[in-house]
Formats: sequence, structure tokens, C-alpha cells
Amino acid sequence: MADGRRVGSRIVEATLPGVVVGESHTGRGVFTRLALAAGDSILDFHGRAIGLETVPRKGDRRFDALQIGPDLYLDLEPPCRYVNHSCDPNAGIRDGVRLIALRDLRPGEEIL
Repeated sequence: MADGRRVGSRIVEATLPGVVVGESHTGRGVFTRLALAAGDSILDFHGRAIGLETVPRKGDRRFDALQIGPDLYLDLEPPCRYVNHSCDPNAGIRDGVRLIALRDLRPGEEIL
């Protein structure tokens, strides 16, 4: 991480103004820099649009694809590809590409 720095016990890299990519229990994760209220926008997922037939050909990187239509995916770019899944999420997707807080989030909290 060229522009990484230590925040607490995590090494983080700057990405978007409100989030950083840092070390997570699963490898890398996205963390909020700011306190957020439920319903606040966190980030918009972005990347190249690809078809369903392309996803399996990505191999280990197939998990970087976010489904946005029946046969349409975004090949996510950082920091979006580092948002981890959770069965108890604190963020959710609105309008297909916008990640919003589902509850109040503290600065430094991982976005799941």
C-alpha cells in the first residue's frame, strides 16, 4: 500500500474521502472514517460492466463481481471490491449501486 498508514492496530490506505481499506479478519476490508447515521450514503459501487458469461472466467477474482441485473455485473474496483459480506450487515445496497448505512456507524468501524 503505497499511501498506507497505521490507524490503531490496522494498516489502512486512503481511497474515498469517507472510507479506507484496511486489514480485516478476512484479509482486507472497508472501514468508515466518519460517524454515519442510518440511511447515510457510504459509497457508490463502480467498475466495468460485464456479462454473466465473463464472471466465471475471472477465476478467483469472480467474487469481485456485483450483480446489478439479470445477466449484468460490475467488475468492482477498489475500494468497492473490499466490502465484505456479513450475515449481520451494517450496510446495504440501494438503487443497485449505492451502499448505505443500515444503522449508525462509528468512525473506524468495518462496513459489512
